[in-house]
Amino acid sequence: MSNQCQFNRQAASVLMACSLIAGLLPGFAAAQDLSTLEARMQWLFERLTEVDHTYRTDGALQSPQVLVSLYLSDGQDEAALEHIVTAMEAIAAATDPTPARGGDIGGQVRTAAPPLVRALYKFGDRFSADQLERIKRAVTGEVFTYRMRGHGTENHAMDFVSALYLLPQYFPDATWSVARLVGREFAIDGRQTFTSQQMMDEARDKILRRGRGFYRVGHQELLSTTYDVLSARSSVNLWEFARDPVVRDAGEALTLYHIALHALNNFDGHTMPPFNRRNALQMRFGSGTGSSGRLPHSGYAAWILWGQNKIVPPDVDADQAAQFLRSTGFQQYGFGADPTELASAFLQTSGLRLPGALNRIAQGAEAPYEIRGANGQFGFWGDAENLAVLRYVWRDRNFAIGGPVAENFHPGSRPEKRWGDRQRGFYDCYEMFSIVWKSENRLRALEAMHPHWNSNQGEDHWRTTHSPFQQSGVHRNAAITMFNIPNKDSWPDRGREGWIAKRDQHFDNLIKLGQVRFPTTVDEVTANGEFYFFREGDVYVAIRVLKPGHTLQEIKDVFSNDLFHVVKSREARTGFVFEVGTAKEHGSFGAFQQAVRKNPLVVDWGKLEVRYTTTHGDELRFRYDTDYSDRADGFIKIVPDLWINGQLREVDFDNWPLAESPVMTLKDSILRIDQGGERVEVDWSGELPRISRR
Repeated sequence: MSNQCQFNRQAASVLMACSLIAGLLPGFAAAQDLSTLEARMQWLFERLTEVDHTYRTDGALQSPQVLVSLYLSDGQDEAALEHIVTAMEAIAAATDPTPARGGDIGGQVRTAAPPLVRALYKFGDRFSADQLERIKRAVTGEVFTYRMRGHGTENHAMDFVSALYLLPQYFPDATWSVARLVGREFAIDGRQTFTSQQMMDEARDKILRRGRGFYRVGHQELLSTTYDVLSARSSVNLWEFARDPVVRDAGEALTLYHIALHALNNFDGHTMPPFNRRNALQMRFGSGTGSSGRLPHSGYAAWILWGQNKIVPPDVDADQAAQFLRSTGFQQYGFGADPTELASAFLQTSGLRLPGALNRIAQGAEAPYEIRGANGQFGFWGDAENLAVLRYVWRDRNFAIGGPVAENFHPGSRPEKRWGDRQRGFYDCYEMFSIVWKSENRLRALEAMHPHWNSNQGEDHWRTTHSPFQQSGVHRNAAITMFNIPNKDSWPDRGREGWIAKRDQHFDNLIKLGQVRFPTTVDEVTANGEFYFFREGDVYVAIRVLKPGHTLQEIKDVFSNDLFHVVKSREARTGFVFEVGTAKEHGSFGAFQQAVRKNPLVVDWGKLEVRYTTTHGDELRFRYDTDYSDRADGFIKIVPDLWINGQLREVDFDNWPLAESPVMTLKDSILRIDQGGERVEVDWSGELPRISRR
């Protein structure tokens, strides 16, 4: 088609100059090479031009479709230009800028802001004077300004505050109408007007606060498969378009923060836990069965950035791909849309460079190695005070294991403090432990879980793998998970009303169950006594149940309908030992099983202690932490003991790194990337970021 050819001619030099990242990805068709970022994005753009471009009229900006159309037409698509204008006007026409503290209007502003900024800065000269005036009227009104000034939370704030800076920069002479909101209901109590410079000054302060806080103590939704990579698209906008060099450096530093940590904790397209806000099952490619069958945002980003995963199933050919993308919402407002914006931001920006080292890190070029890391507590505008979860990941070339080291657990606010108290943790969608392996199948992860936070939905509701009554210890290729489940909920009145409603049927009778699941698509499964073994390819996994009376069942996932093998141990005190091996180490699957069966195991239920010697000869001793007493700040510090070859693992929340590995570190507000002879350093230990490369 003509637009496609035009894109190929016009973008060739830009794409060559931008060659930010190259990855390895089997092509969707045998004759098509998708091994580079440029090839993947060209393939995607071609598919997105093959569907009907009928724009919605309800105020929802179809941002991927609009951006792609503008890119392919060099900004000449008049329908796309007008759609942007009318979408902004529809959002601005909302009578209440604060429905449900955000509601649909808040979501539409958040979703619209980053692509609107990019469309204006890239194709502003293609809009007519009248269209630009209409956009200015829309974004300077109370609905937009209320949202753009932001609520400071971690998942949406960057979308808002980057627009708060860049839109006034684009409209320097505008007057911005701001409603003064007070009280629990955010009632409008008067209005103020601000100049563009005043808006930019406010945004600059919030951007720098956010960056300093993130580099100091991280953030709660770090590595969220739903939200974390989305923040990068807005920081890229700042990096590219901000004229103030300080704000521009902040945009670059925040982009590197999000993408570098995503690369480090990525295993073949799968984000390793622990992390918060897991709103979709991780998979290598979608099923096309609706939202539950689509990749989470991080899965799309792994395909775009690193060439991992597949955004369409392997049996969908190029002729069917456009229809598949449309059916899974890639062109629609909402889930699945934003990664295209992230990719477009990189693709169409000729002056920016991501370190090539990040691609090598994402591919695990230097594996095997340990990764220590942490997620921060919640904080408005990045002002969290402490770390929330200390993390450990063992990253092999063929598999990875991730789990918690320790946790600052907060069961939620008491009723009298519930409103206005800081958000302490979305435990109902927290992923805490998993084992992941190389696979050509759609699913490739083992998880362990006690059904607590979502217990009203039943014991087979796997949206979260967090429970305050489950603790784990991981060392290299082995892990121990223990459960110590009381009869009653220790915090029945704590947390948001919505969280309580997910578990209140079990306040007086907690489900006594520890369980492990893995996909039925593995190649081989054997069960004998307390042992369950499975093999996929050249990766072998052992599961050893610590209590008798367990069962093995096949159960469908309630979200995706995929079948899983589930090992259930119906005891208040129970647990599992896991070990992973490879064909290179052990030869046959049978030899691996024999080796694991010989490994010494001692369990002391009185002390809640497990001693286990791995096939590598490491002696592990794990002791469950039974002290759940509240501190004055409402947090409960859960620190199980893990001895490795007689040495107690030191746990220091004050000095634990946000990221530590042989290839990348983030500690004391300094990010260092060192891989393949390339070194990048971001030092944000002072007021402003300092970036160096060599």
